[in-house]
Amino acid sequence: MRYEVWDDVLDQSLDEHSAPELGDVITGRAPRIYTDPREFFKRTYFTDPMLEILDQILRTFEGKERQNVFLIYSLFGGGKTHTILTIYHAFRDPGALLDEEVLRDYDPEKREKIKEIGERISSLSDVIVVPVYGKGELPRPRKPRDGKKTIWGYIADLLGEYEKVRVEDETLTSPTPELIREIIGRRKVLFLIDEIVDYIDNIRKSTDEEERNYSRNVSKFLDHLATALLGSQSVMVMTIPMEEEGEVLKGEKEYDRDVIIEVRRAVTRVGGARMYSPVKIGGKENELVEILKRRIFKGIDEEEKAKVLSELREAYSNKNVFGENVKFEEIRKSYPFHPEYVEVLRTIIERVGLQRTRDLIRITRIVMRELLKRGESPALIMPHHIPLNDDKIKGSLFSKSTIYSDYWTVYETDINDEKLKEFRNPELARIILTYIFLRTYPYDSPMSLSEFPTPERIARGVYEPELFKSKNWLPVDIKDAVEEIRGSVKFMYLNKRDPYLWFWRVANVSQMVNSKVEELLDTRRGEVISELVKKVHRFVKERKSLVSSRAKIEDHVTFFKANNVIVTRETQEFQDTPEYKLMVLVRDDVDEDMLRKIIFMYGSGTRTYKNSIVVVYVASGGMEEMAKSMATIMACDEVKKNIREKFKKYGEDVVRIQMSMVEDIRRKALEDLESQIVHYFRMVAYPDKDGPKVVQAQASSKSVIENVYSALVSQGKIVDDFDFEWLVDKFEDVNVKVLRPEGYPVSELIYMIMSNPRLPMVSTERLYEAIKDAVIELEIGIERDGVIYFKKVYKELPKEEEKGNPPATVRLKDVILPREEALNRQVLELLKRESEEVVRKGNVDYSVRRWYEVYLPNSSSLIPLRSVVRDGKVKDEYFEGVLWGYIVERKEETPIVRGEFQLEVSDHIIKGRPGDVITLEVKVKPLGREPFTVELETNFGELGSQEVKLEGEEKKVTWTIIVPEEREIARIEGRSESRRREVEVTIIPILEEEIVEVGEVKEEHKGNVLLEILDVDSTETLELIPVEGRVVGSMRIEKPLWEARFDGLSLEVAKYILKEIEEVLGSKARLDLRVKLDEGITINDLLFEKLRPLSGRVTFRIKKGEGNE
Repeated sequence: MRYEVWDDVLDQSLDEHSAPELGDVITGRAPRIYTDPREFFKRTYFTDPMLEILDQILRTFEGKERQNVFLIYSLFGGGKTHTILTIYHAFRDPGALLDEEVLRDYDPEKREKIKEIGERISSLSDVIVVPVYGKGELPRPRKPRDGKKTIWGYIADLLGEYEKVRVEDETLTSPTPELIREIIGRRKVLFLIDEIVDYIDNIRKSTDEEERNYSRNVSKFLDHLATALLGSQSVMVMTIPMEEEGEVLKGEKEYDRDVIIEVRRAVTRVGGARMYSPVKIGGKENELVEILKRRIFKGIDEEEKAKVLSELREAYSNKNVFGENVKFEEIRKSYPFHPEYVEVLRTIIERVGLQRTRDLIRITRIVMRELLKRGESPALIMPHHIPLNDDKIKGSLFSKSTIYSDYWTVYETDINDEKLKEFRNPELARIILTYIFLRTYPYDSPMSLSEFPTPERIARGVYEPELFKSKNWLPVDIKDAVEEIRGSVKFMYLNKRDPYLWFWRVANVSQMVNSKVEELLDTRRGEVISELVKKVHRFVKERKSLVSSRAKIEDHVTFFKANNVIVTRETQEFQDTPEYKLMVLVRDDVDEDMLRKIIFMYGSGTRTYKNSIVVVYVASGGMEEMAKSMATIMACDEVKKNIREKFKKYGEDVVRIQMSMVEDIRRKALEDLESQIVHYFRMVAYPDKDGPKVVQAQASSKSVIENVYSALVSQGKIVDDFDFEWLVDKFEDVNVKVLRPEGYPVSELIYMIMSNPRLPMVSTERLYEAIKDAVIELEIGIERDGVIYFKKVYKELPKEEEKGNPPATVRLKDVILPREEALNRQVLELLKRESEEVVRKGNVDYSVRRWYEVYLPNSSSLIPLRSVVRDGKVKDEYFEGVLWGYIVERKEETPIVRGEFQLEVSDHIIKGRPGDVITLEVKVKPLGREPFTVELETNFGELGSQEVKLEGEEKKVTWTIIVPEEREIARIEGRSESRRREVEVTIIPILEEEIVEVGEVKEEHKGNVLLEILDVDSTETLELIPVEGRVVGSMRIEKPLWEARFDGLSLEVAKYILKEIEEVLGSKARLDLRVKLDEGITINDLLFEKLRPLSGRVTFRIKKGEGNE
C-alpha cells in the first residue's frame, strides 16, 4: 500500500467538520479527533507561524519577553481556528506534543522544536486558559447568560472576579485598562478569542439601539484589554477574518468591513500586537501541502515513494513532452499529491470564494473516498481525480450564487462522451480536458493568461505513472492528444491561442458557426452543393490543396489527361475520341442506367470508343458529410464579418482570439473536406464486356485520380506493367491476330484497345514503350515508310549483346511485323545496298566494295550476309544465328594489284548424317585485268581443283565434304602471289538419337556419358571445365589484333596460354573452342555438381550409356 488514510476520511459525515469550532471542542460536542489532544495533533501539521506563536507566548509566560497580543488573520478556512485549537490543546495536554506518532515525518529541527515547546509548557503549572468563542453562547444585553450581560462580565466571571466589574457589566460600559489589570492581577492568563468579529457584527446588525451601542463598546473593551496586557505576563491570541494584500485590507464578505477594521484597529492601536497568517503558502514554504498530507494520510510508504519518484524522473527526461522546468523537489514534498493537484484546488478555492484550508481538506476527503471506492491506488493524486459529478463538489465549485455556476454547463457541454468518442484515445482526451478546465475556469478569462497550461504543463498535469502503465499509454500520447484537441473544432467553450488552451463561459465562435451551418444546409443547400463542386474541381482536377493556396496534390498518374477530366454535378457527354476520360460525379444517387449512358452512349447512338470512359462518384452518405464540411467553410466566411460586433466589448485581444479560432475551424473544415473527398469518391465505374462494372477504390492516396487508377489496376482493367507478348495474347482472347505477315498498324492496335470493353485499358505511352521493348528484344519489327526497324547494323564488331534497334518514337502509321518477317525484310533491304565497283583515282584503279557480314553466335568468323539468304529469305538453318548474331557493314577500298581476288562458298553451314557426301561450289573472282594463279587448299574434304588460273573472269571449283560424326569447322584457303583469303564452313552432323547436344545438364543425364563440351566462348568459361581433354578451335583478340588456332592442345596448357596472352595484351579473347574428351566420362553425382556452373554457357554432347568414371 503506497499510503494509508485516516479512518475519519472514510466517514463522509465528518466532511463538514473538517475544520472544528472552538466552542464544540470546549463543550466536547466535536468528534474525538478534535477533542482529544493526541488525536488532534496526529492530524495537525505544526506550521512555522504556529510554533513561533507558541514560542512567543512561552517567552512571555517565562518572563523573557513581554509580547502580549497576537492577531491571527486569514479569510474563512484559512487555519485561524485550527491554530487557536493547537494552542488550546498544547496548554491542556503538553505531554501530547512528545508523542512519537505526533512527531512522525517532521524534519529533525522541527521535531525538536515541538518537543521543546511541550516540555516548556509542562514546566508551567499556573497558566489559566480563557477561551472566548464568538459564535458560542456569549452574553449580550438582550440575552444575558447566568446574569451577565457583557463579554467582560463573562471573562471576569471565568477568572472569579465578576464583582469587580458588576457595574460595568450592568451598565454595558467597558472596564478601563486599570480595572482589567486589577482583575487579571499577577496571574498568567492566556486569552484565546476566536470569531469575535462574528459576535460584534451580529450584534451591530440588531434592531435594538442599546445592543448596537454595546457592540461598539465590545471593540473598546478589546482595545482596553490589549492595553491592559502590555508589559504583563498574560497573553491574548485573537483571530480576525481578513487578509492584507499590500496596502489593501480584504475582509470576509459575510461581515461588515467597518466592523473588521474597527476590531483590528482596537487591538493594534496601542502597538506591540503581532500579526500572523496561520499558513505559509508559496515557494519553498508552502505549508498547505503538509497540512493536507497530515490531515488525510496516517502513513506513507517511503520505499514506494522513492520508486514512484524514480519512475517519474525517468519519464520526465522526455523534455520534448514535459519541457525543461520540472521541479522534482516540489513533487517530492507534495507526494502523494502531485503539485498540480494542490495548485489547481488552491486556485479554485481562492478565486471561486471557498474556504482555503477547510475546503481543500473537505474536497480531498471526497477525492480519496472515491478512489478507494473504485479500488484505485494511483501513484500520484492528480487534478483529474477530482470527481466533478459529486454533488457536494459540484455545489461548492459551481455555486449558483456566482458567475462560476455557468461553468457546470461548460463542463457538461464540452467534456462528454459524445464529443470525445471520435478521438483516438477518448479517455486520455477527457483527462486532458478536465485538467485544462480545472486549471483555467476559476480565472473566468476571455483572454489567454500566463497561468494557463501549455502543452508541457498539461503533460505534467495529467501524467500518472500507474494509470499509463495499466492502459499501455506512453507519455508521447499526451502530446498527440493535445494536438488532436487543439486541432478539433467540436468544443463550444474551449479557447486556443498558442501555446495556451483554456475554457471560458461565453460560447466561442463555434456556436455561431454551428448555427450558420444549420441555416445553410436548411435554406441554401443548392448554394452549398454548387460551392462543393468547385472545391472538388480544384482538389481533384487541378490537383491543388484546399487548405494551402500553394500546395499541390502529388500524384504520378498521367493516364487521364487534365483536359479529359470533368468534375460535375449533372452528367455530361464526352467527345467520342480515342482518349481515356474520367468523369467525377459529385453525387451519390447514381444507378446503372446513368452509368451506361455516360460510358457507352454518344448522341443518339452507341459510342465508337466504348473502352475509354471511367466514372467515379460518391459513396453512400458521403454527400451529406461533404455538404456539412462545405457549409462549415461558408459559415466561417460569413461569421468572420460579425465577430467584432459580438466580442468587441471584451477587448481587441478577445476579438483577435475569436478571429483566430474561426480561422482554425475553417482550416479544419477544409482539411476534413480534403479527407472526405478522398474517402468518399471511391465508387469507380468502368466498361466491361457485360456493361458498366462498379468497384470500390481504396483511399490510399490523397489523390482521387490516383485512387481511381489504383482501383482499376487492382481489377486488371488498367494494366501498367506488361510486355508486347502479353498484349498479343490479350488480342488473341478477342480473336484478333496481331502478328501476321502483312503487319498490323499501330493505329489499328489503339483503335481495338479503345473500342473493345473486353480488353484492358493501357496508356498509349506504355503501349509505345512495350512496342519499343519488343523491338529491342527482337520479338517484333517496325516498318515505317519502307524502312525496317529491327536489328542494328554495326560498323565494326561490337562487344555488347545483340539488341534490336527501335525508332526513337512510335507513330500511329507504323506497322508491326513478326520477327521472321522483320528479319527477312531487313536482310533483303540490306542486300539491296551491297555494291562493288572499280573506281579510278589518279592512275590507280581501286576496288570499292560495300557488303554485309553476319557474325554468328559461337562462331569465330564473319560470313557474308548474302550467303545465308535463299529464295528471298534467310535460310532456316541460319535464321537463329542471324537473328542473334551481329550484322556488320563492311566497306573495302583497295588498290587493285596483280593477284587480287575474292573467295566465296555457296553455303557456310551444312548439315547431314555422318557419311553423307555434300558438294559445295567455291567461287574465285579476280579484281584486276592481269592474269594470275590462285592455289586452293582445304583442311577437310576434297577440292575439284587445287589451282585456278584467272584471266579477268571468275572460276568455280567443287568442294566435296563427307559429313563426320562430330561437328567440324572446314576451311578453304586461297593464295595468290599477293593475297591470301580464307572462308569457313560449319559442318553439323545430324546425330543418332543416342547422342544429344544440350545446353544444360539435368538429373535425367546422370549415368550418361559426357563426350564433348562445345561452344566455349571465353577464358572464364574455359576455367570452369572440370575434366581433362583436348582443345580444338580458335581465339581472337581485336585490339591489338591477335589470332591463333588450337588443334588437340591439352586443356590445362590452353588455360595457361590464354590467361598469359590476355594479361600481356590487356584485352579479353573471343573464343570458339570445344573440348574433346579422350574417353567418355560417366556423369555421376560429383561430376554433375561440377558441370552445373557451365549450364547455359556451353553445349554438352552426351551419349546414352556408360563410360569411364
